[in-house]
Amino acid sequence: MDIDWGGQGPASMPSGNNCGQLGTDKCAMITGSGNGTSTMGVSGMGTTFIQTVNISDLNISKGGRTNYTIKVEKQDAQDSIYMHITGKNGATDVFSGTDILSASGTNSGFQSYAGGFDFSGSITTVIIEVGGRDINLAIGPMFDDVTVNVLYNVINTIVEQTITSVEMFVAYNIDAPEEVIDIVEDIF
Repeated sequence: MDIDWGGQGPASMPSGNNCGQLGTDKCAMITGSGNGTSTMGVSGMGTTFIQTVNISDLNISKGGRTNYTIKVEKQDAQDSIYMHITGKNGATDVFSGTDILSASGTNSGFQSYAGGFDFSGSITTVIIEVGGRDINLAIGPMFDDVTVNVLYNVINTIVEQTITSVEMFVAYNIDAPEEVIDIVEDIF
């Protein structure tokens, strides 16, 4: 992560060896131990990072899916980290999903996570929230390399006609050469 997304609660942006297996560039660290509710309605968080992406220029109107990937380094089993995505059409929520990446009580270390959420209808904005808690206030859960892809449906109608006789073929293909008609007669 190159920049701090902003959000709720205390956080830091370490780099180098402080990011563990996430790499030497900057990563995001959850440092809050609180037990509040996030802007997106997820309970049990001490820190959030939140990013809003305007995708209205894509004109999505027939549903689709958001897929995400994220790398996480969690060294303390008591800590927790989650991924939340909300899709909106203007001010109206279209979908909302939360995945607990590593719950309190789980010793997960370094992991890559992937998931996603289906939606229907139109969306104009995607809000990505990564949050969690740092219980012991030592090294909080860290994350990096967040990707969110929005896959959306484009629906086209294809009309197929089935030709069941030579007469139908000739009727649809009035200007067909005699050789083609001979082949069609052999098939039927």
